[in-house]
Amino acid sequence: MANHDLRNFNPEVFARLDADMWVAYYNHRFFRLFVLLLKLNYVHFRPSLILTTRGAYHSAMAAIVFRKTKGSEDTKQILEHLVQFYRLMAVHNAYAFDYQKAAELELEWWLVDRYPDRYKMSRATALAKGMAVIYNVPAVSLKTYGQKRAAAMELLGAYHYDTAANVDWSKLRKLLRESYTSLHTAVQTDRQ
Repeated sequence: MANHDLRNFNPEVFARLDADMWVAYYNHRFFRLFVLLLKLNYVHFRPSLILTTRGAYHSAMAAIVFRKTKGSEDTKQILEHLVQFYRLMAVHNAYAFDYQKAAELELEWWLVDRYPDRYKMSRATALAKGMAVIYNVPAVSLKTYGQKRAAAMELLGAYHYDTAANVDWSKLRKLLRESYTSLHTAVQTDRQ
């Protein structure tokens, strides 16, 4: 099986799947989240069905454990799942990236998002740093990606299961489309 170039993605499809995953995650629909992760993994890095399932399992487990975490006690288990996910992605990618670092930065932005008062960096910076490792581009080139995705995250505010009607999901989807379009442009520009 030929390796897939992660830079070849459709930002519209990616944004739609990401938004749908947020809806599933915040509404505690974890089976739906898993199915969406399967789709996203397959669309994004085109591995076999077995690898797609393994990747979705590890990314879903990381999200589920993180969802139940009240502090930093489960970060080791979360990181183990993220490392396995990013290792699969790196092994089947057309170019190398540091999957351990990608996993650490993924967990870092999750923590920055959940505990912004504990970190000196913004959500936007944390998001850009994480994607920069995966796509082998300077984090500064992903500034707009980080800002738009962080703005989408901020729409969730103090979201709770019983306040779903208060979230402007259409605005969130628009911001994610803009974010992933910016990411796509940045990684395509960098390869020229």
